[in-house]
Amino acid sequence: MIDAAELAVPSLLRQDLPAVVDAALGRRGMVVIRAQAHSIIQPGANMTTGGLWRIQGTAQQAGPANAAEPVPFSVIAKLTQSPLLWPGIQAVPPEFRGQLAERYPWRTEAQAYAAGVSTALPFNARMPEAFRITELDAQRILIWLEDVDDDGAQGWSDEQFAEAAFVLGGLAGSPDVDACVTAVPDATTSRRLEFFLEGVGTQLLIPAIMDDDVWRHPVVAGAADPAVISGLRSLAGRAPDLVNVLVALPQFPMHGDASPQNLLAGASNVGDEAFILIDWGNFGRGPAGFDLAQLLAGRVNDGDMPGSDLVRLAPLCVDAYCNGMAEAGTEPDASSVARGHAAAMAVFTGLSALPLDQLAAPRPGLEDVVAGRLDMVRFILGRLDALGL
Repeated sequence: MIDAAELAVPSLLRQDLPAVVDAALGRRGMVVIRAQAHSIIQPGANMTTGGLWRIQGTAQQAGPANAAEPVPFSVIAKLTQSPLLWPGIQAVPPEFRGQLAERYPWRTEAQAYAAGVSTALPFNARMPEAFRITELDAQRILIWLEDVDDDGAQGWSDEQFAEAAFVLGGLAGSPDVDACVTAVPDATTSRRLEFFLEGVGTQLLIPAIMDDDVWRHPVVAGAADPAVISGLRSLAGRAPDLVNVLVALPQFPMHGDASPQNLLAGASNVGDEAFILIDWGNFGRGPAGFDLAQLLAGRVNDGDMPGSDLVRLAPLCVDAYCNGMAEAGTEPDASSVARGHAAAMAVFTGLSALPLDQLAAPRPGLEDVVAGRLDMVRFILGRLDALGL
């Protein structure tokens, strides 16, 4: 129950809060005496995330005169929503809006928590504990989660990258996780790869790459040379063939958005060190090695790691991913993993290497970010050539 009006919390969160606090604290009959919600992302930043809040406060055990000592709590509330509720939907022509909603399932994350994916993950990985899942209406679901907060992508060593790749390989090779994918009605399939290319790839990214204006922009021009420009344009032309490669590869369970920012440090269910994997909205099946693309690109995209580091890290991660698959009971095909990683990185990272949404009002340091991303493009082009893709 809620005992006081000291609740700086959005109204849609208030009804669930007492039960969530009980679950988070492992007690019954707690009275929320203070709570404040802090928004973690900007509204509209993500098409299928209507809000993400950290709610912190104190609660007391119900009893005579509330004599018990107040206990602090901190939980996460994530509002997933239909793309039709996205503020930017007005920019989408009305005749395409239904197609957009169909192509971007928004219930996947809630379904993944409900399917028990966490208990199927490798021993050194888990999901945050889900305290409650509430379907608010036909277009919104509220997911209440354990608060796991760390620096995410900051300061990873080569060993940590390899450990994360091992976890992702274990996820891919696990029959138990594969059974969970089957239990998720809106699980991602390889069709989403095609949707990406047919949509934002063809409509926005490839036209910008082929145009000269973006390469003349002061933020881009200093890091771009004729070889990387022609290479990225060639990649844009080959993107449909690379998507066909990805669709044809063996399909395995995948997290779907496995950047370092979504692999947090924490404890496993038995107390050992583990990765806690968040943001499961793209969970499903995809090509072998797919998750390695985001694992290796995430810190480069944010400007926290040089693109040139990928030359050293990629072989370590491919090997660790294969070892994780084998540990989970699936014989890996190292060639398929390498091809899946390279092609996925080409399509999803190479085509989006230029920060088109930031060029109109560049922030300080964006030139360095672009330089790192173009070094990543050089790495991608080299891997494609080496693999004959």
